[in-house]
Amino acid sequence: MIIETGIAPNFTQRAYASTADLPAIVELLNLAQQRYGHDLADTVAQWQADLSSPRMNPQQDVSLWHAANGQLAGVVAVFPSAPTSTEPPDAFVQVQAHPAYDTPAFTRHMLQHAEQRLQAICAERGLRQMTLITGADSRYPARLALLDGLAPDYRVQRRYHRMRRPLTDAALPLAAPALPAGFRIVSDQEQGTGPTWLAAWVAMFNDSFVDHYNFHPTTIAEHQHSIEHNPYYVPAMNLTLLAPDDTPVAFCYTEIDADYARAVGEQVGLIGVLGVRRGYRRMGLGRAMLRAGMHCLQAHQASTAMLGVDATNPHEAVQLYTSEGFTITRTYISYEHVVQA
Repeated sequence: MIIETGIAPNFTQRAYASTADLPAIVELLNLAQQRYGHDLADTVAQWQADLSSPRMNPQQDVSLWHAANGQLAGVVAVFPSAPTSTEPPDAFVQVQAHPAYDTPAFTRHMLQHAEQRLQAICAERGLRQMTLITGADSRYPARLALLDGLAPDYRVQRRYHRMRRPLTDAALPLAAPALPAGFRIVSDQEQGTGPTWLAAWVAMFNDSFVDHYNFHPTTIAEHQHSIEHNPYYVPAMNLTLLAPDDTPVAFCYTEIDADYARAVGEQVGLIGVLGVRRGYRRMGLGRAMLRAGMHCLQAHQASTAMLGVDATNPHEAVQLYTSEGFTITRTYISYEHVVQA
């Protein structure tokens, strides 16, 4: 489809075709992000895993725009919540133009396309409305100005910090996890990934985040899918804390994305998700699992730990991470827009 809406130059829009499109998508995103720092990078493996999610229909949820010379000029990816979720339906939307074509008019055009995709999802699922969630790094002033200019339709929803901590700095040594008597840390390497363990882990995960903003409970099938399709999942790096009665009560998932490390030129390890089950909070378990996760990353040769956190996390997570040596390196500002069917 040729786009002729006053955007110069005109672009050809098409649907995502296959994984053959991923290298160009990742190249565009990384080129755009390099303007605001070196510590963000997308990888083909990450995108391949994300698009394989059962809640995604890549040929409908991902759209590409090409300039007249064939160069990829823009990409829109819609990541909808699961149709089985009991929470209000929403979709995270990634919208990015190539720096050579990054104008407010083109970005607004792509946002309108995303809004139309949400309307189509509403029709498919019989929904009255769906919330579009998008945003930008605080060092991306043009995008933030555009979204602010779309008020009141678009409004700031949340701020999320990216935080980092060195793991090999002698001046900032890692403290050992302090566990209450009878508690012990296990990994998927020890527990396996059989149906009984997966069910117990998913129940713990959902109970840990049910009181967090915009949380959509996961399912056993989704968790199993993420394990099977994440190329950087290592059983020994998914840590779970067991209470004296062997109930899973806290967890820390860590990974090292080799492609990301190559892209940023640093052996960065990710604290992907950390949580403590309701009824077991205020016992120091989150701190213990954070420390265990950092030791795990260090043992797997990571030189730096990185994590993301809601700036208004209700359980003072930012304070926890700061007290353990993490510093804020960037902030992502999230906006929401309710799309009517």
